[in-house]
Amino acid sequence: MNILDWEYYNSHFPKLNKNEFNKIVYACTALTIDRLIKDVDALNESELTKVKDCICNVINYKHELEEKGNKSSISNDGLSVSYVQKTNLQIEEELEQIFNTWLGVLKKSGWIYF
Repeated sequence: MNILDWEYYNSHFPKLNKNEFNKIVYACTALTIDRLIKDVDALNESELTKVKDCICNVINYKHELEEKGNKSSISNDGLSVSYVQKTNLQIEEELEQIFNTWLGVLKKSGWIYF
């Protein structure tokens, strides 16, 4: 299931360093591949690019969640921290938006289910 490598990610959607990427790529790939009805090997080059781009966006989203935690803003002068609680449902809805944005074209052709 290794369809996305560091070079592709780093040249198209770079936000993480290589070590951070290696820690999260497998889980995000699995999460995205679960949305496909057909085998990844059956995708043409254009479809595979859309899947890779989707995985990259899932990686950046998941990393942002981990990096931010539940903090929405931090101010250094008065040491003011604002917290936001994202529910699992909100996170899932945001992930579904990413899948729909990047895999929506594949959905129309019957490669994707939601």
